[in-house]
Amino acid sequence: GRAKMNGRMVIATAGHDVGEIYVVVGAQQGYLLLADGVRKTLNHPKRKNPGHIRFLTQEPDVKLIQRIEDRTADDAIRRAVQQYRKSNRQY
Repeated sequence: GRAKMNGRMVIATAGHDVGEIYVVVGAQQGYLLLADGVRKTLNHPKRKNPGHIRFLTQEPDVKLIQRIEDRTADDAIRRAVQQYRKSNRQY
């Protein structure tokens, strides 16, 4: 289900943001809502066709899910994205 996706890292595989890394923060009318904590925030997430992303993590980040539900996640999302980039040099 939908909730399983929140807190997972994704990378954009199509669109003008190819290669951008986001965290899934929700879903709406068949689109995923994505945030990077910088340009795309929890309150203004990016709507993305699920076919235009690839999941980078299978398991959601439990701490992030809590923050997403509390609506306090932008800093945490930003850090998580930076952390992911650091530990996965190809991004």
